[in-house]
Amino acid sequence: MGAEYSKQKTKDPNDICLSLRGLYGYQDVVIHTVQVLGSGAYGNVVKATLDENPCAAKILHRVIVDSQDPGLSDFISRFEQECQILRDLKHPNIVQFLGVVKDPSTSKPILLMELMKDSLTHFLESSPTDIPYHVQVNISHDIALAVAHLHRNGILHRDLSSNNILLNASHLAKVTDFGMSKIAASNPSMTRSKVTQCPGTLVYMPPEALRPQPRYSDKIDTFSVGVLLLQIVTREFPAPTAASVAREDPNSPTEESYVPVSEINRRKADIDKVQISHGFLSVIRDCLKDKSKDRPIAAQLCQRLGQLKSTAVYSWSRSAVLLEGRTELHDAAERGDVEAVQRLLSTSVNINFRTEDEGHSALLLASARGHVEVVRLLLKAGAAVFIPDKESRSPLYWASFYGHRAVVELLLKNGADITICNENGSSPLYVASEYGHTEVVDILVKAGADVNQACTKEPCSVPLGIAAAKGHTETVHRLLVLGADINHQNKNGTTALLSAGLNGRSEVVKLLLVAGARDIRNKFGNTALSTARDNDVVQYLLQHQPK
Repeated sequence: MGAEYSKQKTKDPNDICLSLRGLYGYQDVVIHTVQVLGSGAYGNVVKATLDENPCAAKILHRVIVDSQDPGLSDFISRFEQECQILRDLKHPNIVQFLGVVKDPSTSKPILLMELMKDSLTHFLESSPTDIPYHVQVNISHDIALAVAHLHRNGILHRDLSSNNILLNASHLAKVTDFGMSKIAASNPSMTRSKVTQCPGTLVYMPPEALRPQPRYSDKIDTFSVGVLLLQIVTREFPAPTAASVAREDPNSPTEESYVPVSEINRRKADIDKVQISHGFLSVIRDCLKDKSKDRPIAAQLCQRLGQLKSTAVYSWSRSAVLLEGRTELHDAAERGDVEAVQRLLSTSVNINFRTEDEGHSALLLASARGHVEVVRLLLKAGAAVFIPDKESRSPLYWASFYGHRAVVELLLKNGADITICNENGSSPLYVASEYGHTEVVDILVKAGADVNQACTKEPCSVPLGIAAAKGHTETVHRLLVLGADINHQNKNGTTALLSAGLNGRSEVVKLLLVAGARDIRNKFGNTALSTARDNDVVQYLLQHQPK
């Protein structure tokens, strides 16, 4: 866990910069303490970078670190236990452990783990429609697989909730947050545990965990999985009714007594929202049994949920994306999901299939999103670098449009045609200039793009003209250095100087005048001076009028 402050500095004074000196195979970590991803009872999960690779870091709340209260030491012990549990667990459905380091200022541990895209809570709440059936099954099966792995290793999670299920870009689910976990006895029967309070989130807890002195086994997690399945189907946070109701009792001093309510009845409102034909319904009912001995074990859940993947409704749900003209490869490529793309490329997928609506290939979508590793995988697998969409926009065009420098370089290295324009005649260089992507402009020109190639759509401006009109001073300067004709006139006779003046781009006007631009009248009789509305622009132009 040895680490020391790094000489590396960032713009944010709240960042913790540590030198790992090869610990866990890494050299440096930067922890962005104010970029909070989530918060729990004893710590925050924040963004971090390991050797510039994004990850997540779990750090203790400052109030716990600074407190002298012995009662808070339990939180530190839980955190240290979580670090130890996660260190020893390796499973595709458990969040990946990357390392534990100590903050030199507090000597308290910082847990480093993989960065996930979303929590199940947010995913369900933000979805405008029901989750596709196959996604419901996949997420639920992932959770069951993780729980089964924990139980095989003698660990009870004890706090399964939608906040503690994380998803990556392809909706692969991973269990996290082991602060409430307990290492059970080593015997195969998972001896029942006894604690003084309910360990987890109340609405996910079974009846036995709600008692004053709860006793429970691994079936506590099985119950929580059942609640999660219900939440996944309904997209509503669990809201059970009271655990008991008052009944008249003449033998009681208060003339009433409290009778327990079964979990099925407590959650009836949610259960009634699940269609009778839904494959989850029987699983949910079995998981929510009042007596723990009547609930299935995690391994049985894995089997039952896994079997749903071979049903017709699951297959139909998966193929529904094809009915909309997209494939799984399109979705994975657009999300930048390297694992999913690798898996799909190992099948007989049509790598160059284009969507029905706009004619997008997987390579084009990955290029537009800037997912350089996915682009690399697709090109290596034989994706055609030149296939455009229905408006003749190529992968290189889109990468240039959004300024994805690394993708542009990779596409050019693999033979992308630098001259192909869209249906309006805009080249990759033109759109890079239009949006001020100076580095991309430099790469394209050095790769052979004509710095003075005009757009074929009226009025046929050149890259310098559009960059000047948009006010991209740095891009204008770079185009001039690369040989752009400073006094080029489009079909209307308009120069870059006139465009800049007309749009009030004072800094660009000043740059062009210093570089030798002439205020040339266009075919409508306009000059930069006659059309300028910005006072600074007028002053610059007056100062550079020929004497």
